[in-house]
Amino acid sequence: MFDGRFQRKKNTFKDIKMFDNVNWPTILISFFSSIIVSLFTFILGLRAGKNQNDRQKLKQSYKDLYSYFKSIGDGLKENEPVLWDDFKVEWRKGNKGYYLTPLREKELKGELIELDNRKTALLIKNEQEYLHYGYELKNKAFPMINDIILEELNKLFNLKTYQNDNSNNYDFFIEKRYGSSYSRIEVNPKIFLFEKDLTKLSTIEIKENQYFSFSMKVKEKNKTINIETRLFPDIAKFFAKINERVNSDEYLKKIKPDKEKLTKKCNKDIVFLRRRVKEPHTVVNTVLNSFIDIFRI
Repeated sequence: MFDGRFQRKKNTFKDIKMFDNVNWPTILISFFSSIIVSLFTFILGLRAGKNQNDRQKLKQSYKDLYSYFKSIGDGLKENEPVLWDDFKVEWRKGNKGYYLTPLREKELKGELIELDNRKTALLIKNEQEYLHYGYELKNKAFPMINDIILEELNKLFNLKTYQNDNSNNYDFFIEKRYGSSYSRIEVNPKIFLFEKDLTKLSTIEIKENQYFSFSMKVKEKNKTINIETRLFPDIAKFFAKINERVNSDEYLKKIKPDKEKLTKKCNKDIVFLRRRVKEPHTVVNTVLNSFIDIFRI
């Protein structure tokens, strides 16, 4: 009996010594890793479920912005840019007014918080550039070119009607007649600012018995009043002179390259928004947000 008790004690000491050989760091790392993986998988499932619930709402928000930026891009291409004045103004505290563009409206309502924050911040910045460019064209570049057209017409025809008129609200037309045929070409300032539009005038063929005249009209309260019409002595020379003056003006030379630069930038915005309309939540964002959620617990 004595030998038996002694043997059990001896075995117990062997068991204790056996635990000393266990690789505790490895076991602990494996244990905590399995907890983190399980927690991450659980949170990933919750995040995926939340994304699915928000999917339609986010798709609509991205779709609204896609339509808006698509209209901006089309306006840039057609030299008819979207303007701040196209939108109503909302006045807030501090007598501060906001043009309610679709993007600005979502920002004021807090809807942009639910979207890609980094990209929406870039969209806000880009929108400022696109609409400022439109302002520059409408309020500076086009009136400058209109003045150049008017000055050159005055040199040709001494149009006393306009010598004291500072309204700058004119429309110019070139009328082409050949026998019984007749056509009219609008002499819009943009045709002298962008080469694509200028080619429309450069393709005009002057034939025998064909003559050109111009019409100037001033807008008054939604009515268009024909002022006077004169024959052109040399229409090609007239266009060349206007084009020369436009190309030599420092401000107009500076604004010309802006169109191509802004059009490319807007196309990138449109591509991004189109992708988000199809899939508001990317896999990368879902995984990344799930990982961040672990540390919020």
